[in-house]
Amino acid sequence: MKVYITILLVGTIIICFFSKVEPFITWKKSFFSNRNFYIFTLLIIGLLSWPVDVEMHAASFSSDSQLGMKRYLRIVIFLILFGTNLLQILKLKIPKSKLLLYYFLYFLFCLASSTYSPFPQESMWKSFELLVYMSWTAVVIQKSIIQQTPHNLLYGTMYLLFALEIFGVVSMVLFPDVAFRISESGKDVGSSTGGSIIPYVNANTLTQIGGTVFLVLFLYMLDKKQYRIPVVLATLISFIVMILSHSRTSIFATAILLCLLLIKDHKKFFVFSVPVIFLLVAYGSTQFVVDYMSRGQSSKELMSMTGRAWRWEIGWDVFLNNPWFGTGYYSGHKAVLSGEIKHLSTLDNTYLDSLVDIGILGTSWLFIFHLYLLYKVIIFSLQTLKCSRTSEKTIHNIPLIIFSFLTFRTMTGPSFHILNMNLHLALTCVAFLEAHLYLKKRLRVRTGSQ
Repeated sequence: MKVYITILLVGTIIICFFSKVEPFITWKKSFFSNRNFYIFTLLIIGLLSWPVDVEMHAASFSSDSQLGMKRYLRIVIFLILFGTNLLQILKLKIPKSKLLLYYFLYFLFCLASSTYSPFPQESMWKSFELLVYMSWTAVVIQKSIIQQTPHNLLYGTMYLLFALEIFGVVSMVLFPDVAFRISESGKDVGSSTGGSIIPYVNANTLTQIGGTVFLVLFLYMLDKKQYRIPVVLATLISFIVMILSHSRTSIFATAILLCLLLIKDHKKFFVFSVPVIFLLVAYGSTQFVVDYMSRGQSSKELMSMTGRAWRWEIGWDVFLNNPWFGTGYYSGHKAVLSGEIKHLSTLDNTYLDSLVDIGILGTSWLFIFHLYLLYKVIIFSLQTLKCSRTSEKTIHNIPLIIFSFLTFRTMTGPSFHILNMNLHLALTCVAFLEAHLYLKKRLRVRTGSQ
């Protein structure tokens, strides 16, 4: 308990320090400006990131384990949230949303799969979690339209991510023995991955968060053409968090996105200088870079994607046995080994999870949702070419950065197909885009009528 209190106390002090300067002042105000947004966000993130020990974590994925206090608490909170959201939906006029429609169709297939799932109650409950999140998204869309502040959703999300990475770096600095997990084949820090102790955030997600905040702050400074010490320090912290967390997927994603965003925003000097500096550093420390990226693993382990190839092969075989309807939402991809439930929560690939669970018919709607949302954020981001103010450029880049990371994460882990932080990020992007486009369309109509 002392560890938790220390991390929360030190992390809160650091967050308060940064909250006195821009852009963190705006991010903080935005986070608390929409009551539906911040209350739901804090409740869900609290439930998802409450620390658990290894034994409890393993038991939570086994078929014969008891629900436990955490699960009962989650059930009660979700029922209350759904009831509250439903009452607001009945009162509010919710605009039509193709994105929510596509995700709702995906949800229907998830729910229907409970009729043939190896554990129907689990499939039904996990489907209900998706419904709760969709109801929240619908409410947030309408609330943002009423307040005419959809941008607060993105700035508020950035404040949340910044806070999580601060707690992460405090965890790794003060309690490295707990925060770092050393690879079985590794012997040093270069073989380890670091996560946040409280709120609990695993290494993959923490690297993604660090990369997201780093890109947003780095581009903010370039557009603002001001390099204030607190912002530079926060950018450096984000980079350190990303490096220490040590998830290769998100590190590669950060490098690729940085180059693409610099090209898009015509930062010609940085387009050429950043890769050159990176190559020079890499060349001067080749062995270190190789050791870092290999994380102490053998060539065989690297070729197997840290054991993912083994899971993918098993999952693919199960999918081929029932390609159209799958074997049951959520429970299906956990029952991949000869029909026996193992302590696996994912096959480490979003679409393979989904194909095993609800087959081609259900997964097609998840894929359509993914492509359409990616198309929307790209189109929205390209509007920065017409922006002159720094705030406008920043807000146009945030959805693309967030959802691009989610796209990379679908390849090597779970994302927005089940309840986790990435679902929250994806549906926040949906809420922002739908509210923004609705207000923009309404403004054109009013301008035209005049």
